[in-house]
Amino acid sequence: MTIESRSNATSACADPSSTVLYWEGYSPGRTAHMLQQHSNFVNSDSLGEDLQLQSAMFRAWSNPQTGTASFWRLQANSGNSDYVFAMSSNNNPPVVSGFSQFPTIIAYVYPSQVCDSVPLFVLFLSSATDHYYTIDTTERQNLITLGWADQGIAAYVLPA
Repeated sequence: MTIESRSNATSACADPSSTVLYWEGYSPGRTAHMLQQHSNFVNSDSLGEDLQLQSAMFRAWSNPQTGTASFWRLQANSGNSDYVFAMSSNNNPPVVSGFSQFPTIIAYVYPSQVCDSVPLFVLFLSSATDHYYTIDTTERQNLITLGWADQGIAAYVLPA
């Protein structure tokens, strides 16, 4: 990498001090994992939803930043309440087969691994119709060993 390309890569980094923390939660009633900011979990709990916090997962931006793409939550079209999270480079809801209900931008993330970002892995357990997201490579491998299907990388985020 040349000095010029290194400096261009650095200038494409969004400001890490303006990130917010995103949490993963689980709904036993829906058999679904959810990614969102902590305040959204607090609000959902107050409205009587059955979401349980699991862990702080990653840092991302709540507004568009240099070099970021919109990161969307899409709900399953079928009777189950599974969610998927996917990027869009054009700010329109991404097309994910079977998931188009209630598209909502939840964050802005990197579309490739730059600026100290890490992969946000997607796993799927078909017997429970549930998607799970993690940045932990050991956890990812353990879930694959337990029968979860590796569905690749959803986005690149900053570690929690």
